[in-house]
Amino acid sequence: MIGDMNSGALWRVVLDTNVWVAAARSADGSAAAVVQALWKQRYRLLLSVPLALEYEAVLKRPEHLGARPRRRSMRW
Repeated sequence: MIGDMNSGALWRVVLDTNVWVAAARSADGSAAAVVQALWKQRYRLLLSVPLALEYEAVLKRPEHLGARPRRRSMRW
C-alpha cells in the first residue's frame, strides 16, 4: 500500500518543479533533503516526458543557471 511506511515498499513521488529549483539554490533546505533522499533511493520518482521537459525548461532559465547551492555558514 502506498503511504504505509512499514510495508517496505518505496513511496512513489512526483516532485514539483519548485523542489528542484529550491534544491539547486540551497543545499541546506528541506528541498535538498528530499532530492538527496531520492538519490539514496528512499523514494521512487514518477516522471513523464512533459514533466521532464518542464524541469529542464525551468532549470535552464537565466535566473536559475547562475545559481549555486548555498550553505549556511552557521549551524544552529
